[in-house]
Amino acid sequence: MKKLLLILACTLAIPISYGRDTGFAIECTPSNNGLKQILAFFEIGIDKRVRYLEAGTQTMWDNHEWENGYVTVSSFIQTKGNTEASLISFTKIELETMIGEFVSMSDSSNTISMQCQRWSPQTRNK
Repeated sequence: MKKLLLILACTLAIPISYGRDTGFAIECTPSNNGLKQILAFFEIGIDKRVRYLEAGTQTMWDNHEWENGYVTVSSFIQTKGNTEASLISFTKIELETMIGEFVSMSDSSNTISMQCQRWSPQTRNK
C-alpha cells in the first residue's frame, strides 16, 4: 500500500505536458478573407522540421527557418522512392509587424498578404 501511495504521489508531482507547452503558434488571417492558417510549434530562433507525417506513399512536413527578423514556414511533400522533396507552399512572416505572405507553388504568381498574431493557450479561445 505504501508503494502504491508513493507511486501515486510521484505521478502527481510530475508536470503534465502534451507537447502543446513547447513553443507557440501563429494565427494568420489572409487579406482576401480566405481561411485562417494556424502555424504551430515555433521556438524562437530554432530551425526545425515539424508536423512530420508518413501517409501511404507520401511523406509531408513543415520546416521553420529563422533569419533576420523573419520566420519562414515551408511545406514539403515527398513520394516514396523519390529522393527529392517538392515544395508545396511557404509562408514568410516579418516578426516585428507580424505581416506575412503566403505563396502556393501551384499558383506561385499569386502572393497572399496575411495579418498574423501570436496564438497561445491564453489567446486561442478569445
